[in-house]
Amino acid sequence: MEEVRLIDANALHKRIEMNLHASNPFTIEECCYKDALNSMDEAPTIDPESLRGHAKWVKDKELKFIMQASESIISVCFNSSLLKYGGDVAVGAMTILTSVMQFAMLPLQGLGQGAQPIMSYNYGAKNTDRVKGTFFLLLKASLTYSIILWGLVMLFPQMFAGIFTSNPALVIFTKKALRVYMAVMFMFGIQISCQMAFNSLGKAISSIVVAVMRKFVLLIPLIYIMPHIFTTDQTMAVYMAEPVADFIAVTFTAILFSVQFKKALAAIRLS
Repeated sequence: MEEVRLIDANALHKRIEMNLHASNPFTIEECCYKDALNSMDEAPTIDPESLRGHAKWVKDKELKFIMQASESIISVCFNSSLLKYGGDVAVGAMTILTSVMQFAMLPLQGLGQGAQPIMSYNYGAKNTDRVKGTFFLLLKASLTYSIILWGLVMLFPQMFAGIFTSNPALVIFTKKALRVYMAVMFMFGIQISCQMAFNSLGKAISSIVVAVMRKFVLLIPLIYIMPHIFTTDQTMAVYMAEPVADFIAVTFTAILFSVQFKKALAAIRLS
């Protein structure tokens, strides 16, 4: 087998310069190296579309980072407040509540991610009917799923609690907490559909705004405010921060999306 020899680029470059001054012939490797340098003389061109695509990718990653970071911060806020008012049982119930919440969030996000490329493609192709049709189909599917799951949680909260614990006291406590914490879960279909559609239409900033509104502007302050408003049961008041924040956030998201969606479709028709 022929031995592979590494080339010292700096030494080779010096040899080429010496040969140029002395008018000496070049070796094969020197010729290859010289040709490679010559091929790099022309400055590369930058495609503006590639830059825009990269900017969109960065914004999408920023959104995902904000979502993940906010979940960690909210978890700390909930647990510290619940430990103060309800003790270990309330904190243990919160773990179950967030797990049950994933039954709603993950399938809804999956539906949204499946619809995103279809909306994006048709938005780029200026096909307004397909964009509208895809969004409203996503909205119907998401609302149907969230309403069905909400109904099951309201009717059988003990069944969902029993999936994650066999402790009778914790199951009884979680049964009540689930109905409070997930009181407006039927509206999640609107929130997730609009948030995913924002990304599809290139409105990543709007998607970040609605995410920040729900979690940082509304939910975190309400975790600490609600126990001072509903003093009779301060532990349940902490859980109540979630549905109150969700109701306001979904209303805000729906209004913002309706305005942005009409503008985006109008821009397509005018172009």
